[in-house]
Amino acid sequence: MKRFYIITALLLAVALILSLAACGASVTAAPTSAPETSAAPTEAPDSTEAPAPTAPPETAPLETPVPATPEPTLPPVETAAPEQPASPEKTPEIMTPGELSDWVDSQEGDLSSLLAGLQNIQIDLSYEPDETDIIIYELPHEYDFLLPDGLREGDFVRVMSDGYNLFLNDRTTEDFEELVRLADAAGYGGLSLPSSLGILQYEGELNGYCLEIMYSAGTIIVARGLPE
Repeated sequence: MKRFYIITALLLAVALILSLAACGASVTAAPTSAPETSAAPTEAPDSTEAPAPTAPPETAPLETPVPATPEPTLPPVETAAPEQPASPEKTPEIMTPGELSDWVDSQEGDLSSLLAGLQNIQIDLSYEPDETDIIIYELPHEYDFLLPDGLREGDFVRVMSDGYNLFLNDRTTEDFEELVRLADAAGYGGLSLPSSLGILQYEGELNGYCLEIMYSAGTIIVARGLPE
């Protein structure tokens, strides 16, 4: 861009010089006519010599104007754009499955908004028991291979018709990976599934029983039961 401004300024300067030079060349000196003299000479009284002829006045030649040399035009000074501060990373928004369903409905099928919003959402797997649930706070022996130290404070077990669901709170991804390692060591030979909405998931099977481990937003759910 700077080179473009320099070339444009030079072309304008050259065009101005040529224009002024053409105007100066078109101005020519006009011919000066000598004054007419009388055909019949006038005799001077009592004089033997005629007076010397008077020379016509000299006319100064016209001066050709000298075009002024234009000052060079400097290119504009380019200033660097100020650096934009890096935007802070967004904190993932944690939603329950019900809240997620309502949010999806509110987008009214806008695919771009859905894809953009889902990248910053994690599912809350925590569970609040109600009066219809059967809850125990001791670890069933079927899970001894996963939790050799038993349950922690805040953990609980929900009794299901075909087994148990463990709700392990205040856990990390390292806790999830340790449970997966112990499940593989026990022979479940499971598979870690690709994560979505912040959920890490593992599924395995041994002796006709399915084992599923899920983690998201600090909560681990372990389900062991008969396949559906």
